[in-house]
Amino acid sequence: MAVSRRPLSHQHAKLQTIVHRDFLDFGPLAPVLSRADVVLCALGVSWYQAKSESEYRKITHDYVLASARTAAVANPAVRFCFVSGHGASKD
Repeated sequence: MAVSRRPLSHQHAKLQTIVHRDFLDFGPLAPVLSRADVVLCALGVSWYQAKSESEYRKITHDYVLASARTAAVANPAVRFCFVSGHGASKD
């Protein structure tokens, strides 16, 4: 299962995409997250892509914590892994 802002171009019979708009509120996804064993979180933006420091913090910090908190409450045994692009080049 993939949670995304928009439909994914990649399609597969075993992949279900959930289009989710409010990344500060993952509450509506709690029933789905309660069944997850692992959450791989790749939310974030590079410093160069952000329009401001506050936008960078909101996307890279606040969105990630919102997803982690909802997943942890929905399923206390869930493993949450943040996938970071730290050190990636903008080129």
